[in-house]
Amino acid sequence: MRNIFALAVDDLVLVHGDFTTERLHGGVVSSLAPAASGDTIFLPAPIWFSSTSAGFAISSEGHVMRFTGTWARDTTFPGTLAAGLAVFSPTDLWTIADGAGIAHWNGSTWTVTALPSMPTGDAARALWGASTNDLWVASGTGALWRVTNGVPARFSTGLTGSDVPTTFWAIAGTGPSDVWFSGRHLNTRLSQYTLTLYHWDGVAFTRYSTLHSLVQLAMINGEVLAEGFDDDAGLMMWQYTGGHWIPRTDLDPAMVFPLLQFPSRPPFVGSIVSVPPIKPWWATGGPSLGLPVAGGAIWRHD
Repeated sequence: MRNIFALAVDDLVLVHGDFTTERLHGGVVSSLAPAASGDTIFLPAPIWFSSTSAGFAISSEGHVMRFTGTWARDTTFPGTLAAGLAVFSPTDLWTIADGAGIAHWNGSTWTVTALPSMPTGDAARALWGASTNDLWVASGTGALWRVTNGVPARFSTGLTGSDVPTTFWAIAGTGPSDVWFSGRHLNTRLSQYTLTLYHWDGVAFTRYSTLHSLVQLAMINGEVLAEGFDDDAGLMMWQYTGGHWIPRTDLDPAMVFPLLQFPSRPPFVGSIVSVPPIKPWWATGGPSLGLPVAGGAIWRHD
């Protein structure tokens, strides 16, 4: 299974790698369409359905795919390669055309508008929209455009120094003042490019360094604390706040983890702790011997 689109809470469309399409409705799986000829789709991929008989997707080969009970390439698309997909209705679709323009489908015709001030050798690769009148487009070298009422314009993050994005990969959000961009930046501490996240709050951009390779966990006064590596600051303390990790530079790992040093920890995980009296259990590292102890993964067992 490759991609899932929810028509409703208990009504899902499942699209496999060869475009074989199924429906999971009320716990029952049924077939919707056979494989497409000559196109594949990998995870994650842009897909959208208005019903079990109408939808769009972008194939791994860069083709706009239209679903009308079976999958077929949209041969009217005015480009060679498409990337990204923002659909607001069956007659209101946006995608990137050949990395250089933003293409709009109004239900009968395509219109392509060039992205201005495209850096030499660059190509747009990511697209997301809060609405058809408010779209974001990002490129492989960190260039950014905002498309307002169909008109694209270069947009500056306003960031400086090592916070400046050097690559964008994907965009996702919940609304015009909550948009996230994945990418990378030049990490001056490591003298190399590292993964990072950018957030637009409707007013300004903020860069968030990524937390990875958690090595220890502890539960203190009901709070989950972790020792892990931050791309910017190195090894430091973090606190879990129910969906987010926040840095706790005021905490000393030696004070938080006096009894969780090797070899007293279980051999198959970086660390494991429980909330009194018994559960839940929290663990980091690899689930079995031979996997990295500090793999950056977290498990919670209730």
